[in-house]
Amino acid sequence: MLKGAIDLIDTKNRKIQNIAAGSATSVFDRPGVKAKLYPGSSWVTYLVPVPTLREHFERLMRRPYFQELAFSPLHDFRTGSASALYQTLCYVSEDIAAASTSGREVLASVYERLLLAKLFMTKPDNVSALNNQSSRRISPRYLQSAEAFMRENIHNSITLDDIAAAAGCSSRALQRMFKEYRDASPMHILCEYRLSAAHDAIVSGSARNVTDLAMHLQFSNPGRFSSLYRNAYGMSPSAMMRFHEKSA
Repeated sequence: MLKGAIDLIDTKNRKIQNIAAGSATSVFDRPGVKAKLYPGSSWVTYLVPVPTLREHFERLMRRPYFQELAFSPLHDFRTGSASALYQTLCYVSEDIAAASTSGREVLASVYERLLLAKLFMTKPDNVSALNNQSSRRISPRYLQSAEAFMRENIHNSITLDDIAAAAGCSSRALQRMFKEYRDASPMHILCEYRLSAAHDAIVSGSARNVTDLAMHLQFSNPGRFSSLYRNAYGMSPSAMMRFHEKSA
């Protein structure tokens, strides 16, 4: 917030978070969260889809990331390490606004990576626990290619051989790399990506039917999908859907 203030109202939990001038916070577009702006307020916002945010964090950490994203509020973004993020955001906004129509898309793509990197360094919060020395080892390019292929095909039926072919190595070599760098098999990581995508769809309100969601993400057995989802997020997908529908 540059001037004035905004109230973030959580209607489900009956909580109000006041963001005053000089403060910053993350806001996830979810049912049940409303905003009330005070007269004369002005602010700078940066919008990014949750899957994109997750993917950029994975690239920076060089490992998959399946937790829910969370960032604690900044109470003075004009000082300390947060000031660099704010100054960059202001510069980016001005530069994109002054660019030609044809150049804006290119600039936006480049600046998005820069801003997300600065966000990661400034406010890692629940990401910081994973950003240890072992996770900073540079993963083989074959493994990075395999994970990129999996992210691009979470809605498609793919096999271990398909992943290995996309990565440019043998299936056995790929399994060894995943065991060493991820402590899991390639297919386990693919399952985690799909569960994460399912969770994002449920929380955003775009998923309404468990069976359709399971099939869309290549889970042939909805019951098995529900069990895996419950183990990952502590609630069945149908219960999670009802929870967010009531919060809307």
